[in-house]
Amino acid sequence: MMKVSQHKRTSRGLRFKVVTGAASAALILSFLATVTTTSGASAKAAKSPINVMTIDSATGTSVLDPSIGATALVYEKYINAHGGIAGYPLHVTVCDDEGTESQAVICAQDAVNAKDVAVVSGFSLNGGDEAIPILQQAHIAWFADPEAAFPEDGTSPVSFPAYGVLPQNAGQIAIAYQTGCKSVSVLLNGGPSASVLIPDYQAAAKAYGETLNQIVQVSTTAADYSPYVAQVLQGGTDCVVTAIGTAQFASLLPPWAASGTKAVLYAGGGQLSPAAAAGYTSVVNGSYNISATPDISSKVFDTYRAALSKYHAPTSSAFNYDGTGTGAWIGYVLFTNIVQTIKGPITNASFLKAASHAKAVSSDGILPVIDFAKPWTSGPAGEERSFNCGITYQKLENGKWVQLYNRFQNANLLTEGTGKLGPQLLPTSTALACQS
Repeated sequence: MMKVSQHKRTSRGLRFKVVTGAASAALILSFLATVTTTSGASAKAAKSPINVMTIDSATGTSVLDPSIGATALVYEKYINAHGGIAGYPLHVTVCDDEGTESQAVICAQDAVNAKDVAVVSGFSLNGGDEAIPILQQAHIAWFADPEAAFPEDGTSPVSFPAYGVLPQNAGQIAIAYQTGCKSVSVLLNGGPSASVLIPDYQAAAKAYGETLNQIVQVSTTAADYSPYVAQVLQGGTDCVVTAIGTAQFASLLPPWAASGTKAVLYAGGGQLSPAAAAGYTSVVNGSYNISATPDISSKVFDTYRAALSKYHAPTSSAFNYDGTGTGAWIGYVLFTNIVQTIKGPITNASFLKAASHAKAVSSDGILPVIDFAKPWTSGPAGEERSFNCGITYQKLENGKWVQLYNRFQNANLLTEGTGKLGPQLLPTSTALACQS
């Protein structure tokens, strides 16, 4: 049984929740130990630190993804080695919600009690709807969630997703039909997010004059995926769109291979990483990844890849630096670029105000520029807080993702149900706002 100890504070003021009893937790703790060493630049900084929190679901009995918190700590070390943010050292708290609502609430309350400036790049597997109202009451931004898929993500005035799951998911369907699929099925995690994602998948199929073959919801605690594979392949499925976590592919791919299917996988958000596909390259070769971000091998991620190496980010198949890790990095880049515009004290209130009025926020060329002051009033109900509908995609060739285009398509009309995927391939200097 997992044991959660009390909060601890390092000599430099970094707060984190210590969790024991899981392999990924051991790796995280090892990495956290290295964070207590600061660079000369950050140690000598005269300004007060900018305290932020990142929530992740690193341990527990459900889908695990420790890469978000690990990436946040890498960014902390990277930015402090480069003088901090506008001269302020960055202090990151990583709070593991263990995939539960109750722990997500505790994490959010800790952020409030600590008067954190924002919760940056946070992702709560099952507790986003419980955590965000607590932050909203305290006027703390839930900023750049890399997996925004819960109702509160789309409606709370303190929510600022860097990109949404809905445009990616609609894009998965569009790319499937555009690349020749005839019978498309969907395999996704059950739970609160399913009620948001399924209508989006269905609307995208309708835009192409199609109806989805099978929609199969997976239990996040399931060990045997054989029944799910059998069900999703029924009725002549030739392509399967997935919305599951990286770690789940270890359970999916063995029965997938055993089935002998030739169906093509269309994964979302980098979840089908090369590491997750290890041992099954021939089976998944030709799969697609539809994402809001380019592949980690792209030039725009040179700094990110170098930081992962220089600051010794933990390595194992549990860490998905290709998917949610890149999302966490992007969130901190966007956070940094907004903070640099603030005149006066950097507080939760001043950051929330700056984010709410930020009309052209750069992610240093990774994403299209984002207008956080332009809610999506014409979009699906409950998605007003979606700001960026740009998507791009890659193809898995011989175990490596190949970036097919270094530009983006706008999925706003597709997601609204008023058109298909935008045909134009646009550069990151162009805002691909969800609101037309």
